Amino acid sequence: MTVSPSKVQAIYPDDSRLLKAKVSPTGCSNKDVDWTSSNDSIVTVGDDGTITALRPGNATIKATTREAGSDKKHRAVNCKVTVKPRPAKKLAVAPATVKLSANGTQQLSFTVEPANVTQIVPIYKSSNSKVAFVSESGLITGLKKGGAVISVTVGGKTAKCVVDVTTDPPAGIDLGYSGITLFTGEESALTCEVYTLGSGNAKVFANVDQNVTLRSSNPQVARITGGNTIVATGAGVCEIAARSDVGSFEEYCVVTVHDRKPIMKDDKAALAPGGSADLKAALAEMAKDGAGLEWMWGSSVPEVAEVTQDGIVTAKKPGKATIMAFTLWGDSVTFEVEVA
Repeated sequence: MTVSPSKVQAIYPDDSRLLKAKVSPTGCSNKDVDWTSSNDSIVTVGDDGTITALRPGNATIKATTREAGSDKKHRAVNCKVTVKPRPAKKLAVAPATVKLSANGTQQLSFTVEPANVTQIVPIYKSSNSKVAFVSESGLITGLKKGGAVISVTVGGKTAKCVVDVTTDPPAGIDLGYSGITLFTGEESALTCEVYTLGSGNAKVFANVDQNVTLRSSNPQVARITGGNTIVATGAGVCEIAARSDVGSFEEYCVVTVHDRKPIMKDDKAALAPGGSADLKAALAEMAKDGAGLEWMWGSSVPEVAEVTQDGIVTAKKPGKATIMAFTLWGDSVTFEVEVA
């Protein structure tokens, strides 16, 4: 008796093949055979000799005659079967290119043909795990500025994704100051610079994602406008929190707001033509509540009396003029100047 093929060396899981047994001599009255597999978890065999591969491995298929020969013995022939992993013919990864900031993430996906490859679980690997790390599930995480290639292998095929990490990892936020005092209506801009740590733990502000979100614990005391500008809205104390979009680092600034009424006062001064007077001392005395405010100066009739932004008045010719010191918050102090 013979079995053809005598061995099967290239069959993949889910594939089938028919084995044929030839019983001799031709005059035997019963040429039927029984088929068995040495390992049904690898290869099964049907009554007609059809083998079906289940998983990679080796098994022996035996064909045994049902009728004994003249020597009263049954004949048996073996066929060795090797089941190999089904390879991938095509593999693609998406996206094929990725641009990330430090701590940014990107999930990879893949498509493989045929869909029933044996090794369907992907194997991911990074060419530079210090720049970009990839998890077993294909999630890429940017670590520091640089480039890396992420490879995915399925069914013996490999596809690649090129990763560009554009920034270094942040280490904190510099706001410029931790506390500030304002009057109602005043504004102040926070620095809001995200930094990484360089040599000797020095703050480095280059190549770091600078996106920061500000929020106020009480907008009725101080609110945020224009991205990083604090506007004092009412008397009280609140906290401004700055949170980096990358890394979620936080820094805080305590804002104290004093409420006050605008200063509205006036005075008089007399000068001879060509004379001058320093009005800063008089302004400081009249507007003690406005200490620390930025004052601007102006004259109603510069031809009679002109004033510098330092508060120095110079009499030009006989006449009358009004010298005003004012702030952007509605404060004003006036001096009625008579030149004679």
